[in-house]
Amino acid sequence: MNYSDIENHLATLTHKGQTLFRQVITAVDQETVIANGLVRQDTAFVVPMSEQGNGEFIYTTAADQTVVVAFGVIVAVRALNDPLGRNVNERLQTIYRTVRRNLIGWTPDPSTDEIAFVEGELITFGQGGAFWMETYTTSYRETTE
Repeated sequence: MNYSDIENHLATLTHKGQTLFRQVITAVDQETVIANGLVRQDTAFVVPMSEQGNGEFIYTTAADQTVVVAFGVIVAVRALNDPLGRNVNERLQTIYRTVRRNLIGWTPDPSTDEIAFVEGELITFGQGGAFWMETYTTSYRETTE
């Protein structure tokens, strides 16, 4: 799966005429995003999570199999002088809900199915901001040809 399509889509998102993220990048995993630390600006990280076959083959001219892809979008929202996170909550929710509304039902490219939302959760607060992880799935058909 090409994660740069998702990156490009997230980079175009706006809320009330303002660009939602200053930066959108793909990271290797959730731990790397958190370990690299301080939130200097509102950022989205696209994180590959897993790919699974369903064990069934679709026989046309070759053996095709559906592959389900899970990926995450980590939203890092800057929070200055907010040790308890009181002020960041509303902004964080606005941002991740905007992401959700723009990913659900969207297809990264014609070879993938529509994206579905799985879950969202706060993964950490600190280092100058809040980190929220949204999990999504899509699928594509892998063929032996």
